[in-house]
Amino acid sequence: MNQWNATSLITCAKKFKVKGCLVLAYALDAAKIVITNEVKAERAPEASAVLDELIKVEYDQVLLKLHQRYQRGEITFRAVAKELGLSVRELYNLFEQKGLPI
Repeated sequence: MNQWNATSLITCAKKFKVKGCLVLAYALDAAKIVITNEVKAERAPEASAVLDELIKVEYDQVLLKLHQRYQRGEITFRAVAKELGLSVRELYNLFEQKGLPI
């Protein structure tokens, strides 16, 4: 199977023709497109960053809900810490960092 670097192909797609078709159109009809491991690896950090952001947003939402329950007296400070997998000291620092009243 022939493999091409897509960068060169895309660069010349609007400039050159093969059998009356743009190079890109000809290549798409004539070839099987394979995403190499190198390309997949390039996308991994992007996907990881998106996943990290989603986790952070969800964690912040859970934190705020637990904080509201704590403020209403429905749950103890220690229970909030346990729910988040933190020590009491770590939760205190987190509340302080987020500007949440203790």
